Amino acid sequence: MYIFFKKIDDRGFTLFEVLLSLALVSIIVAFLSGGFQLGQRIWEKNEIVKESLSIIPVRNFLSNTISTAQPIFFYNKLKRSQRYPVFRGGQDKLRFVVNRS
Repeated sequence: MYIFFKKIDDRGFTLFEVLLSLALVSIIVAFLSGGFQLGQRIWEKNEIVKESLSIIPVRNFLSNTISTAQPIFFYNKLKRSQRYPVFRGGQDKLRFVVNRS
C-alpha cells in the first residue's frame, strides 16, 4: 500500500485492529461464561427436582402405612394387668403394627 508515495509495511496489525479483536473476544467470552453459569444453575435445580421426585413415592407409602396403624396393646406375660402399646417411636425409629390386606 502506498500513502503519499511512500510504501507502508503491511506485515502487522494496526492498534485499532488489535483493540477491536480483543473487544470482540472479550464479548464472546462474557456471553459464553454467562451461558455456562446459566446451564450450571439449571443443572443444579434439575438435580434438586429429581431428588424431591424420588422421595414422593416413599413419602406416600409411609403416609398410607402409618395412617392404617392400629392402637394394639400386648400384655405382659408375668403381670397380666400391665399392657404396652405395639406402636413405639423414638427420634430415629418407629415400630408399629399394620393390617396388611
